[in-house]
Amino acid sequence: MPPPPNQVLPPPQGSVSQSIATTLSSALQHFINSDNPSHGQKIHTHILKSGFRPNVNISIKLLILHLKCGSLAYARKVFDELPAQTLSAYNYLIGGYLKRAKTLTLRMGRSSMRGLFDMTLEKNVICSTSMISGYMNWGSVEDAEDIFRKTVEKDVVVFNAMIEGYSKLVEYARISLEVYIDMQRLNFLPNLSTFASVIGACSVLASFEVGQQFQSHLMKAGLFLDIKMGCALIDMYSKCGRVEDARRVFDHMPEKNVFSWTSMIDGYGKNGYPDKALELFRMMQRKHQIEPNFVTFLSALSACRHAGLVDKGMEIFESMDRDYSLKPRMEHYACMVDLLGRAGSLCQAWEFAMEMPEKPNSDVWAALLSSSTLHGDVDMANMMNSGELVGSRMVYFWRQTGIKKQRAKIRGM
Repeated sequence: MPPPPNQVLPPPQGSVSQSIATTLSSALQHFINSDNPSHGQKIHTHILKSGFRPNVNISIKLLILHLKCGSLAYARKVFDELPAQTLSAYNYLIGGYLKRAKTLTLRMGRSSMRGLFDMTLEKNVICSTSMISGYMNWGSVEDAEDIFRKTVEKDVVVFNAMIEGYSKLVEYARISLEVYIDMQRLNFLPNLSTFASVIGACSVLASFEVGQQFQSHLMKAGLFLDIKMGCALIDMYSKCGRVEDARRVFDHMPEKNVFSWTSMIDGYGKNGYPDKALELFRMMQRKHQIEPNFVTFLSALSACRHAGLVDKGMEIFESMDRDYSLKPRMEHYACMVDLLGRAGSLCQAWEFAMEMPEKPNSDVWAALLSSSTLHGDVDMANMMNSGELVGSRMVYFWRQTGIKKQRAKIRGM
């Protein structure tokens, strides 16, 4: 436990030691992560009274703390007094304005953010980069484009913000490739972030021919061997249905991590090669001692679902907590319910959903509805469609439709 907020700092004694700065940072982080961050605001009060001059690290944590408390005015004051206004500081503050826009009105949020931009436009491009990213994440493409046009001195980071923003939106993905060409015409050299975005755009567009050209650019730039680029290429080729090209990239990666293995497993599973997906899943654990993460398990379960491998899927699902202390999430439960339902085990799928530690969400019910429709269980499908997914009514439904008898027959086989 950190010391109480009023005991973090001793009375000011001129220079403050590094140990005190570390204590401050730790205490602020504790309150940032807590359910009651407002209690940590007393630390800022004591800092002001003590005359202590916080460094950039502590100032940014104070900024985050005030934002978590919803005190945007205090956060802005900390930002204005920063000894150096960093990119992360801009990002946190703009995120605060965006959150305010959601709770108030978009116009007010835009007004506050635009005011920040207008004040700092001539100083540096950090603010414009953060603004572009913020607007793109918000879906306000025209506002992002306006900021980009008004940015006087552009650099590769500003271009990357535009390319990344466009690449994530289906209707704008092709424009990201045009911006990539424009930045090269202006003699800006693309970096890893640039390539990651344009390859992502190729994935969205399912355009492997263009992706192959970017792979050539990567090789010329000496960036082809980077793990992040390898994962991006695997994902792109897989989404384009070129799973053999994806495997070729995977095999030529000099270094692989859990993300590259997961990308290849997911690619095989989604392209109709569940056996190869599960073979890789076994290999990464047994031969290479790489621990799967939540996404890896979901990819493996999806492969089992497509192949109808109920027993294997159940084995993988149970191994999450047993072998890796990973508590299955809602998406893992939904995948298992779908796997059981597709295999015709509607009773088992229902029981699996009812035994979940959390209340099933719409994905779980959708899986049950899809399975009941697939196997012609009209009564169950009608019940799912009617929205009567409340405990007592569903139990009554299962009893009335004879599921208990069906379960007894299954167990007696």
